[in-house]
Amino acid sequence: MAITDFFDRGVLLNRNGCAFVLDELRWSYAEAHEITCKIGHALLGLGLPKETKAAVLSANHPLSWMCVLGLWRAGCTWVPVNPRSSLEEQEQLLDGFDVEVLFFQSYFSQSVEQLRAKCPKLKHLICIDGVAPGSSTLASWIADQPVDPPRHLCEPDDLAAIMPTGGTTGIPKGVMLTHRNLGVSIGYSIQSAHYAPQENIVNLAAAPMTHSAGFLSLPASARGGTVVVLTKPDPGALLNAIEAHGVTEFFLPPTVIYRLLETPGIERRNFSSMRYFMYGAAPCRWGNSSRH
Repeated sequence: MAITDFFDRGVLLNRNGCAFVLDELRWSYAEAHEITCKIGHALLGLGLPKETKAAVLSANHPLSWMCVLGLWRAGCTWVPVNPRSSLEEQEQLLDGFDVEVLFFQSYFSQSVEQLRAKCPKLKHLICIDGVAPGSSTLASWIADQPVDPPRHLCEPDDLAAIMPTGGTTGIPKGVMLTHRNLGVSIGYSIQSAHYAPQENIVNLAAAPMTHSAGFLSLPASARGGTVVVLTKPDPGALLNAIEAHGVTEFFLPPTVIYRLLETPGIERRNFSSMRYFMYGAAPCRWGNSSRH
């Protein structure tokens, strides 16, 4: 079983339903599925060996997460990159984990130019949302690709991701995780966050999807739910999104939770739709404030 099977389950359950929301933009499951398949075919067309390392450098955007799903369809291994990390930290990950394929937003073009000079293993650069020197443009790169899933089949023990550790004791190490490892994690998440049949599921991706929040949205996608994407974890925008979209679950790191709790008027906001609140990446120290 491959990680993409979870997303494809959502396609079967809710093909014409809304898979992703970003501001006024909407992608149905059918539309997102086609894009991920095209990306997978385009990557396979490069003749890359199985488990080639690939990464996405991008602010929060559904299309960036679709690139991750697409690279999995081609049998590549995902290396998460935090867009808020320093250029030096990004270089350490890309070069240290042997990344050969990099999808990126045009906003990061200048950084990518520097990374290319410092990371000789980078061979294929694809700009997600525009034109950049020395790079392919995603729209034209996948334009003529098939919309059906690639015939490539990932085995359960194929390497799916290399997750960087925090680096608190030195340069970050890479944790090698297979499709089986990640699939079991998603399965347990589905069991832990129970929903009744036909119940509406709305996941809010406020943290970077191509670093952490994307993977954590897959349990919702596997059940045909909607993923609402915020470009950045602004507390005000986050609270507005919960109310506007009827968000039922979301993930935040503790640093953002603290900012959220200090938002003026938070006690008057409507959280009636919320079912599950997930956090991680660090311990959460709850204070003695009555607001907490």
